[in-house]
Amino acid sequence: MSLNVFSSKKRGKQAGDNQLPRSIRRFYKMQDEIIVAFEDMQLEVDDAMENTEIVAHNRHLAAILSRVSFVVNLILLVIKSIAGAMTGSLAIISAVVDSAVDLVSGALMWWSNRAMKTRDIYQYPQGRTKLEPIAIVVLSVIMASASIQMIREAVEQLVSFAMFDVKGPPPFNESGVLCATLDQMKVIVNEGTGKGPEFTVTAICICVITVVAKLILFLLCRRIDNASVQALAQDHRNDVLSNTVALSCGLLGAMVWKYADPLGAVFISIYIIVSWFMTGWEQIKMLTGHTARPDFLKKITWIALNHHPKVQLIDTVRAFHFGNNFLVEVDIVLPENMSLKESHDIGESLQLKIERLPEVERSFVHLDYECDHHPWSEHKQV
Repeated sequence: MSLNVFSSKKRGKQAGDNQLPRSIRRFYKMQDEIIVAFEDMQLEVDDAMENTEIVAHNRHLAAILSRVSFVVNLILLVIKSIAGAMTGSLAIISAVVDSAVDLVSGALMWWSNRAMKTRDIYQYPQGRTKLEPIAIVVLSVIMASASIQMIREAVEQLVSFAMFDVKGPPPFNESGVLCATLDQMKVIVNEGTGKGPEFTVTAICICVITVVAKLILFLLCRRIDNASVQALAQDHRNDVLSNTVALSCGLLGAMVWKYADPLGAVFISIYIIVSWFMTGWEQIKMLTGHTARPDFLKKITWIALNHHPKVQLIDTVRAFHFGNNFLVEVDIVLPENMSLKESHDIGESLQLKIERLPEVERSFVHLDYECDHHPWSEHKQV
């Protein structure tokens, strides 16, 4: 059926509707909502098929933003290392480690984008689009490992502060000469002086510049519909939050409460671990062939149903992740006395139409003349 068949049944609000029973009014309302849903779906399908060039443009922007992010992260790593050395703040040092891992992330994203563009139909007949989610999973593991190390360092500093507070500072005589016992000297050597970080105007300016630069990169990246760029956007967003917390906790540790600095490092690290765990888990689901969302399956069904007037039935529609994009399987029923040439042309044109959707990596159309068999009987069970 064409879309006009559905649209012609739309009733809308009419005079005298208040006189109808409630069940009839609810029926007409639900029918109109279904028709509107079909119209919206057709608009989405047409729009997706017409915007394949936008997807290619977004991939080009992804490569550019990956390079820009790499350069900015390199500069920020240098200046934040200076700030960390000047202040001794563990929260700032955790942000420095985060920037170091950002360099690795930028290199991974650049490499994956470059590798995907280099096609080798003999070694990788389907292309290497799975490199993108693999790179994100590797990045998630690196970020989590670095954050766990920072938590360990922060806990050690918290323990050292507590030990120093319990054992007390080393005593001095009236002339200011240190007269500590051997045990008190061991505390100074092993647990430190018990002081928080020291911030200067230069260190504060460096932290503020870092937050502003990362915020600008986040606003640029979040507008690009590409998995790699969205991962970079999430990384920049995390950096905005982590550097803000690092600066706040570092200043609190320097001026108010020394425990605020290592606690801030712990909070930053836990946030990074949870955030990247969720990102990595989503990419793992894509790599293991997770099913497509229901609205995408409806879109494929709508395309197949309206593809050709001789398509009698839609037997099976499957779509599952093949990396970030989908593999689509569609079984359609055609008249059993149709010639091979005509049935082939119908199936191939449907395959090409589905593959015009930006989310589709590859489409397979199976032609059948009946639909009484079980869908799983045609494939090996794994």
